Amino acid sequence: MVSILITGSTIFTGKEIIRDGYVYIKDGKIKEINTQPIPDEINEPSLLLGGKGRIIAPSLSAIADLPIFLMRFYK
Repeated sequence: MVSILITGSTIFTGKEIIRDGYVYIKDGKIKEINTQPIPDEINEPSLLLGGKGRIIAPSLSAIADLPIFLMRFYK
């Protein structure tokens, strides 16, 4: 059983922006997204990542950025 906790990040859920939040992932599925402090039920994750200054967004947002990324490096 693998669990990942990402803390201190700005999270875009697709509907709202959560500042200084956390994402808890267990067995490859997102179990909880919320603002800090982290509840006591989430203890000892397999991997703890500090995301201070980072933005977490759904992977579908990368599709919109792809043409801009390619145009930037097109000669």
